[in-house]
Amino acid sequence: MRDILLIANNDWHGLWFQRQELARRFSGTGHRVWYVNRTPQRWPTLRSALERLHPPEGAHSGRKAVGAIHVVTPFWLPPTRWLRPLNRALVRRTLARLRLRDPVVITYVPTFNVIDVIDQVAPDLVAYVNVHNYDADVVLRDVLASERILARRSDVLLADSQYNVARLAALGGGRSVLLAEPGVDYEGFSRAFRGDELQRLRSLYYFGGVGPHLDLSLFAELSKSYDVTFCGAIARSVRKQIPPTVRIMPPVSNSELPVALKEADAICIFYKPSPYIDGVMPAKIYECLATRKPLLTSGLSNLESISGAFYDVRGDAQKAACIIASLPRTETPGVVSRRLSLARKADWSNRFGSLYSALDRALREKGRRGLAGAPRGYGGRKGGSSAAPCAKVAVIVVGYNEAAVLARCLDSVLLACREFSGCTGELVETLFVDSHSTDGSVRIATDKGIRVALAPREFHTCANGRMTGLLLTRSELVMFVDGDMEVDPQWLIHGTTFLRESPHACGVSGIRDDMRQMTGGFQLIRNYHGVRREVELVDRDVGGAFLLRRSAIEAAGGLEPDLAPEEDLFMCCQLWAMGGRLYRINKPMITHWDLKVSSPGRALRHLVWNRRATVPGVILRRALFHQHWAGVYLWSFKRDLILHGLWLASTAWLLAAQFCHTGTLLLPAAALAMVTLLYLPVLWQTKRDASRVWAALFLRTAYLLNMLVGFTTNRPKVRFGAQLESAYLEQIQRVAKDIPGPLRLDPGGQ
Repeated sequence: MRDILLIANNDWHGLWFQRQELARRFSGTGHRVWYVNRTPQRWPTLRSALERLHPPEGAHSGRKAVGAIHVVTPFWLPPTRWLRPLNRALVRRTLARLRLRDPVVITYVPTFNVIDVIDQVAPDLVAYVNVHNYDADVVLRDVLASERILARRSDVLLADSQYNVARLAALGGGRSVLLAEPGVDYEGFSRAFRGDELQRLRSLYYFGGVGPHLDLSLFAELSKSYDVTFCGAIARSVRKQIPPTVRIMPPVSNSELPVALKEADAICIFYKPSPYIDGVMPAKIYECLATRKPLLTSGLSNLESISGAFYDVRGDAQKAACIIASLPRTETPGVVSRRLSLARKADWSNRFGSLYSALDRALREKGRRGLAGAPRGYGGRKGGSSAAPCAKVAVIVVGYNEAAVLARCLDSVLLACREFSGCTGELVETLFVDSHSTDGSVRIATDKGIRVALAPREFHTCANGRMTGLLLTRSELVMFVDGDMEVDPQWLIHGTTFLRESPHACGVSGIRDDMRQMTGGFQLIRNYHGVRREVELVDRDVGGAFLLRRSAIEAAGGLEPDLAPEEDLFMCCQLWAMGGRLYRINKPMITHWDLKVSSPGRALRHLVWNRRATVPGVILRRALFHQHWAGVYLWSFKRDLILHGLWLASTAWLLAAQFCHTGTLLLPAAALAMVTLLYLPVLWQTKRDASRVWAALFLRTAYLLNMLVGFTTNRPKVRFGAQLESAYLEQIQRVAKDIPGPLRLDPGGQ
């Protein structure tokens, strides 16, 4: 599906507006959504700048995953022309983390910063939604100039009121502007109706932000005769203007608002008339109508579309009192029916459907793939169809010349799938992705009844096989397994149960045992990662096998086909930088069969002679200069290396300093021995074996040197982002056509 980049003029965790609802519904239709929190449109005050740098409790700082919606809080400067070169660099830094695919940009902000976003993203469609009369708002003068440019560059123009429709049409040179009014959760807000409102008529409610735009004097007059309640955040500038006769309720979430409004007998929206208010269509207007309660307004000249469903008091407290007194007569069935009819039509499902159709139509008119079209590079299996049942879990086995252990691996996968299907009744998808083996691996998988796909030859890596399997399956959860691993029969049950009970988790791993072939036979290494607690964060080695949410993998941009080793670690760092977390639970997951004779010498030769040994340095370089999560990579996953680097640095400093001072190595050797004795207990905590502790001293040193070489030389060259290129996706489509028939579902049926 296309990515949606929604640039909002309010924060995700602020008051609930059209932008959050659209983001939620786009996500619900399968799109990846990036919600960009508000960015400056004027010079900030010191207080607002400090609040932005140190958000209050519950606010987002940085990028967090909110379900399938990814919230971005960028650091951009005010959008003036003379700051634009610096802002371009800041915009580029923000976009580098997102890894957008086939994006559509929907913006509520008309600044030069947004125009720079559009220039760098190059989206297939740009939609500008105008919800402010910027001519009368307090913004930088450059915002007016940039809005004129954006109105002419956008493919779709929308506005939330008839006033803003006419204004935006003039800015766009007479182009057509669609009306995109606010909406309502009709079923939710209809629960606020009690039925005895007209018998009581004592409680008058206002909900939303309380600021200088409200006619507080009118509320104050009515509070002498009625119980007036404000439900919302109070601006500092008006706190002293609110009389003690007005009751103040703290703000509540949009889902809790109908309960808070249940005690209201009538709802009031009293604004001060002004040139800015002339263009305002309150976001709460249809929520008020859905409650079926009488609605009193003042100062709003833009409500022609709901005429006959409200009462305009025109700023007069006496008129308001007369209207309230006559409500038992004026609230006829026709008025109530009109109110409910407008609210039903404004339900968010209808509003979103209209917008979705408009954007889809605009894309097709440009000759581009529509929003609702099949995702580029996904699906397309021969014999498959969109109506086919979707599996809960896909188990993707990747391998190259693993014939010696592949049968054991596939048997364990089929057994785990049968256990899972028998326990939950859910479907399981299985696929073996082979990297063109020459030892009969394909025949072994075919004999087991598992479908086989051949990974594109361009990249000879595990990540290439995993990405191929990901693009050829469509389950909610994905389990990656290497061909030399044996899966525990109960693992899929344990892993899916944890993810169901932990919606915040992006993925889960378990206990890995290793069967290593030594010179004298196999040695079993239990609990390779040293899992001690029931649940713990994955902050060291990822391990190759993982049960992940598909939405999390796609949010991270998938796996890099040209990256090996540490391709899974790279993806995990992407998730960490986005606020996602991976967990390891104290349940058996796999047994890894390493058939190559293990020894410290072999490991050291691998670090010295392997041309891919310098890849961690390339990853660090990428993380530092492009992805901007070097801190995540080093601190979250390489803390041991940081400590080892400090040990090496102190060792080198002691040797150099003491030798230069005394001309002898006796004292430096003694100092080195003392530093090493302090470091060895730290190694013992992770290795728990004397031979492995001494081997780790040499292996980590070689690893750090390789990382330094890779960081400075950027070798070997890695083609980052290849999985998003059209050429790669076309290769996957050709692979899909070669799979004879649909992928196998529910192996428990054998």
